[in-house]
Amino acid sequence: MRAQAAKNDAQALVDEFIVFAEKLLRDHGEYYPFGGHMKADGRIVWEGASDGTEQPRSQPLIEIL
Repeated sequence: MRAQAAKNDAQALVDEFIVFAEKLLRDHGEYYPFGGHMKADGRIVWEGASDGTEQPRSQPLIEIL
C-alpha cells in the first residue's frame, strides 16, 4: 500500500511541475532548473536556485537544488 502512495505522490509532483515547464518552454523556449518536494500533509513546495548572476549556467543550479 505504501508503495502505491509513494507512486501517487511522485505522480502529483510530476503533474504539477510538467505544466509549469511546458508553459515556460512555450513562452520562452527554455527554463532554468527547478524542483520541489511534497510535505507530509501533501502540500507541494516549489524550489528554485540562484547563483547570484543574471544568466547562470544550468549545472551549478542543479547542484544547488
